[in-house]
Amino acid sequence: MILKDLELSKEQPGYFSKISGALLGIPWLIHIDNYPFQLFKSRKVSAKIQNKDAPVIPLERLELFSNLLGADSTERLLNIPLLPDEELRGWPKTAILVADADPLRDDGLIFAKRLEGLS
Repeated sequence: MILKDLELSKEQPGYFSKISGALLGIPWLIHIDNYPFQLFKSRKVSAKIQNKDAPVIPLERLELFSNLLGADSTERLLNIPLLPDEELRGWPKTAILVADADPLRDDGLIFAKRLEGLS
């Protein structure tokens, strides 16, 4: 929704967004096949590896959800933190809640870092 709003604000003169902020709770923002392990000094320190056996959403279940989704792993809406700066610029103020023992932890942290870099 926010990406579409950003597109409208760039395409339609005089468009004013009514979205003033976002709250993302333990967000799944990066398709499992595109996980950016290269951003970490080691794969071992990434949430996908550290928390692969987490009690609520173990990596095996996350892979199941990903497969059930049946989506193209290159779909931009499934990889929001990996989008180019031009597409993220103008994103509203966002609060991101993450949990330490969660394989989705880094999705939120990576996105937060990207948004901070655009400010």
